[in-house]
Order: sequence, then C-alpha cells, then structure tokens
Amino acid sequence: FGTAEAIGESMFSCIYEKAEVLSKIAIKCAEVGLFDQALKIAKAIEYDTSAKDEVLSKIAVKYAEAGLFDQALKIAKAIEYDTSKKAEALSEIAVKLTEAGQKPSQKEIALLSEIILEKYPIESFWK
Repeated sequence: FGTAEAIGESMFSCIYEKAEVLSKIAIKCAEVGLFDQALKIAKAIEYDTSAKDEVLSKIAVKYAEAGLFDQALKIAKAIEYDTSKKAEALSEIAVKLTEAGQKPSQKEIALLSEIILEKYPIESFWK
C-alpha cells in the first residue's frame, strides 16, 4: 500500500510541476508578443486551476499593454475559478485603457458588466 501512495504523491507532484513550467513558458511568450502561443500553452495547463487562472490573468494584462483590449477582456472573462485573479486582470485592463487615453467602448463596458454581474448578481444587492 505504501508504494501505491508514493506513486500517487509522485504523480500529484508531476502535475503541479508541469503546470508551473507551462505557466512560466506561457508568460514569457506573452511578454515577447507571442500571444497565440501563450494562450495555447495556458490552455494546456490541466488540473491546477489556480495556476491556469493566474497565467490567463497575466496574459490578459499583456494583451492590454499591447493595446489589444477586446482580446484582453475575453481572456479575463475566461478566468473561471479565481475571482481575485479575474478582478486583478480587469482592473489592470481598465488602467491600461485609461493610460492609452481611450474610453471603453460599449462592447467593453457590456463585457465588463457581464463579468461583474456573473460574480455579483443584482439580486444580491437587495439582501
């Protein structure tokens, strides 16, 4: 029984090590503007939802830094589990929009509203 437990722990460790390596590669790709590759690598992260959401958050910010705001918002919307990472990404995107001297488009406002309402339904304000 001890051997099976050791194998299980080893497999668990490998999954998270793989996620860590993929995360670092995806972030580096985004930093040098290889956005498509960064997203493909981020999507390959399995089982470690925290790592995946963190990477997506960082990639979204890199898109915003490149002025690709629509794509940045779509990526932020894809952050599924860690709402704090989603909030970080959205706030950074808003800052980058402002720094670029742009007002959010109606599409961007609608997408931000949709994301906020997913987390905080309007009914929750009346309780």
